[in-house]
Amino acid sequence: MATSFDQMPLPGSPERKQQSRDAQKVLRLLAHRMREIGFERTKPSFFIRPQPWVIEFVHLHKYTFGPCFRTHLGIRVRGDDWSSVALNGPTADVAYYEDGNWARRFEYKPAPASIHKCASDLADYISTDALSWFDSVRDPHFLLRADDSPLYRQEKAALSEALRQGLESETSDATRKVLNVA
Repeated sequence: MATSFDQMPLPGSPERKQQSRDAQKVLRLLAHRMREIGFERTKPSFFIRPQPWVIEFVHLHKYTFGPCFRTHLGIRVRGDDWSSVALNGPTADVAYYEDGNWARRFEYKPAPASIHKCASDLADYISTDALSWFDSVRDPHFLLRADDSPLYRQEKAALSEALRQGLESETSDATRKVLNVA
């Protein structure tokens, strides 16, 4: 499964440009499926689903070495003032081991059927694994006290303050900026 650097298209080459165009096609197709489960595309590679105390997000990373994606899941406390997004949830990579062999997923070729399959595979992963993880971390009290909480100390402090005030958490300017939330 190793990728040969000899086979990678050079930056600016027609092949690399085609990969980028095809990646955007995958993301546009995925955006339609994501809307069905409550996610909105707010940045080229971010999909968000606001909740009362946090914003759930899916970030898709398009690899530079080839036409494939890695997914990152995360939750962002609405009131968090950190200027970056913490990719604090599970990831799903292009390579996985199945039945004694390495395989690829979230990969596409410059053909409509392949682009549709990649978008469908991503949507299926998000509809099952991602939604299950988001459900497992939905309770704000779990996020504050659990040893396996994905939140960092600063995020826990922001969530704790919001819960103490007893109001739905205000969305900070930093959160609006990094996730392009209205």
